[in-house]
Formats: sequence, C-alpha cells, structure tokens
Amino acid sequence: MSDVANDPFGLFGMGSAAPAVSANLLKAQEIALGAVPYVGVVIGIFGSALLIMMLAPDRQRRGID
Repeated sequence: MSDVANDPFGLFGMGSAAPAVSANLLKAQEIALGAVPYVGVVIGIFGSALLIMMLAPDRQRRGID
C-alpha cells in the first residue's frame, strides 16, 4: 500500500486511482520527452561551432580566442 509520504506524485496508486496513475505517468513521459528536441538543438549548435572553429584559418582562430 502506498501513502503520500512515499509516493508524492501518486504514481503507484491502488484501486480506483488506476486511471489517474496512467494519466500521471503519461504526463511525466510527455514532460521528459519534451526536452529531447531542445537538447538536440544545443548539441547541434555546439558541434557546428566546434567544427567551424576547427576549420578556421589560424588568423580567424586567434580572433575567436
């Protein structure tokens, strides 16, 4: 049996709380997966900047530094 102290988000309810459990899990999954595109964009921007810096001539590289 779960209580609020051990299960603050109500993810492991029993009995009639079963539909609420699946709704809570779906909401948590939606929030977690919503960050994936943003992380991908940040990694892409960082990779592009690193590639440009590595391919830049010495004079431009010194200017960037």
